[in-house]
Amino acid sequence: MGKGRPRIGKTRSGQAIAFTPKPTKTREGVVASLAMDAMGSRDPFSGPVEMVLSAVLPIPKSWPKKRQAAALSGEERPTTKPDLDNIAKLIWDGLNNIVYSDDKQIVRLTADKRYGVNPVTVVTVREIARAP
Repeated sequence: MGKGRPRIGKTRSGQAIAFTPKPTKTREGVVASLAMDAMGSRDPFSGPVEMVLSAVLPIPKSWPKKRQAAALSGEERPTTKPDLDNIAKLIWDGLNNIVYSDDKQIVRLTADKRYGVNPVTVVTVREIARAP
C-alpha cells in the first residue's frame, strides 16, 4: 500500500483541516513498529543516509501461467498501483524519529517494484560517511 493523500475535513467551528487517512496512519504505525524492533537500542542516524527499497507485489492469480512465469522472471513488471513513490513516502514517514531524525536526511534512494511469490517490502538504510 502506498501513502494516501491528505484529506480535508472541517472542525466543529467550520474551519478546514487536513488529516492523514486512517489506513495510512495504521500502515505507518506498522512500519514504525518494525523499525523499532530492527533498531533495538540504537539512536537514529544523525547524518545523511541512503535507502534501498524493494517492493515485491503479488502476482494476480487470474493471470495465465505463462504471464505468471514472465512476472516471476522479471520480464513483466508491475505498472499498477500502488505507485512506487507513494510506497516510499509511507516508509519514509514511518521511519521518522526511529531510523533517522527526519526523512530530509535521505540523500540517495534506490527503489524498485517487482512481482514475487511472497509480497514483501524490504528496506535498508545506511548512514553515508561524511567527508573528513
